[in-house]
Amino acid sequence: VTSRCFQLFFDPVSVSLIQNHLQNVCTQEAIAHELPALSLIAGESDGSVRDALNILEQVRFSTNILTPDAVKEALGYLDEKELLDLMEGVLTGNVPQLLTLLKQIKVLNKSVEFIWRKTGILIRELLWQKYGVSSDAYSTYEKRLSSLGALVSTQKLHSMLERLYSNE
Repeated sequence: VTSRCFQLFFDPVSVSLIQNHLQNVCTQEAIAHELPALSLIAGESDGSVRDALNILEQVRFSTNILTPDAVKEALGYLDEKELLDLMEGVLTGNVPQLLTLLKQIKVLNKSVEFIWRKTGILIRELLWQKYGVSSDAYSTYEKRLSSLGALVSTQKLHSMLERLYSNE
């Protein structure tokens, strides 16, 4: 059957093209927006214009102005500070602090996939820092990242990362 079908393979659309398209849509539809919010939507669409437009609509109906915080809230994302706070609770083993934080950030309303992915990135960042490799992912929280890295051994970070990857 496949031999009788015409197959089309599409490459993902670049983030900049999606962002420009979203900006045009917002202008035509008179949707108040901030460019960083559109950039965030474009980045989360994985190269799909349709997915970007769906995210835009989802956020648009939940807020009056498209801001990065509104996008993160609509998608159930944690910000970097909340993720660092969670990691600190995990690394220190302070269960009451961790449970209180989970309740404060309303973790049940958050995207599990996002938290999983960002936790892996954070652990990788901690490992890179231990090996003296700098990165831009948490550049605004460099001191906090350094203090978290001091709480855990390289072997423990490798173990945590292996667990995340094996369960993924």
